Amino acid sequence: MELAILAAIVTGLIWGINPASYTEAVRRSGSLRANFWRAICASLFLLPLNSILGMFSIPSIYVIGLIALTAFFSSGLGSFAFLKGIAMIGPGRATSIGSTYVVWTALLSSIILGELVTP
Repeated sequence: MELAILAAIVTGLIWGINPASYTEAVRRSGSLRANFWRAICASLFLLPLNSILGMFSIPSIYVIGLIALTAFFSSGLGSFAFLKGIAMIGPGRATSIGSTYVVWTALLSSIILGELVTP
């Protein structure tokens, strides 16, 4: 359990640093180009890592479809909109507004998956 909490804290720290570093990239190259190169760089990091850890296996067609859907909406449209927001209103405001995804996740999980919304 402690490792999971540490992983969550590290994730929050990394996600807190990212908007500041995205800001200059987005301002210099635009939201679409920055998002494209961000995805390429992430892939260049993840492909060897998955191979080294022995996790490189092809999932089922259904799982690939779910991943593709998530990639389109989250990594594609969501990241583009987030980076555009950073370019337009700055990283602090864009991240604060973008962090409302927690509320949307709770509400949509309740509506779509039937999960209980709890504090």
